[in-house]
Amino acid sequence: MFNQLRTFKTVFETQNFSLAAKTLFIAQPTVSVHIQQLEKQFGQKLFERSGRRDVYPTNAGKILYERVNRLLDDWQSIDDAMRQEIPSEKTKVRIGASHTTAIYVLPKIVYKLSETMPNVELTIHMANSETILQQIKQHELDFGLIEKPIVEAGVKRNDYGLDQLVLAGDKESQIWLIREAGSGVGHFTRAYLQEKDIQPKQIMYVNSNELIVQLLKQGFGKTVISKQAVPHNVKQVRLSDKYQRHFYLLSRGHLNEELADIEKHILAWQAEVLA
Repeated sequence: MFNQLRTFKTVFETQNFSLAAKTLFIAQPTVSVHIQQLEKQFGQKLFERSGRRDVYPTNAGKILYERVNRLLDDWQSIDDAMRQEIPSEKTKVRIGASHTTAIYVLPKIVYKLSETMPNVELTIHMANSETILQQIKQHELDFGLIEKPIVEAGVKRNDYGLDQLVLAGDKESQIWLIREAGSGVGHFTRAYLQEKDIQPKQIMYVNSNELIVQLLKQGFGKTVISKQAVPHNVKQVRLSDKYQRHFYLLSRGHLNEELADIEKHILAWQAEVLA
């Protein structure tokens, strides 16, 4: 039954049988069979078709999705609890961080976790904000630190402080350095260009804050970026308060006891981490 429920969850989130099959590394007919088995089990249609492969959930499908997320989280909690009974088994914690938070926020959290909870075994993944959100939804991460104001059903979001954005680099340059779609700072850069009615003559898309910083140090281009990231030799102009973005701590809506305790500690450390 768990296989069918995982298939259902993936179809619900991708709204596409073919994409769900690729995500789960199974054949598309298997996806169809799993959904048919669940519909027979519950006596209700879970999806309506839209075109050849795209689908959208029925009301019954939406109700089941909410329950399935809880069930899978409970199962993860049971699995984690049983593993804790193994001698010397560490509490495995998977944290994802956007490019800015990975450099300026996460290191202090990692240090405090290692100091306070030596039995925690951390795995860290860096990606843009939207990717982090999706990985938490898919149970690939336990926590996420992002700087883009995005929300999703089944994912809890806590405010984790402010970050001032600035316009940095050569103000006479015609080259704008812009992060990729899905990036938090990329979101604000596009908002700034739209607000100021700026039509860049040249755009260079860069999927790394660190590379953008290195380009700025060489006097190449300009960008909107976190004040914390601007090198000392690069000129910057403070933007208005609307470009004071928030950092956010994401987690699944239903955590086991160990992860809930870790979340409580991370939230309590906010003032120290951002000092």
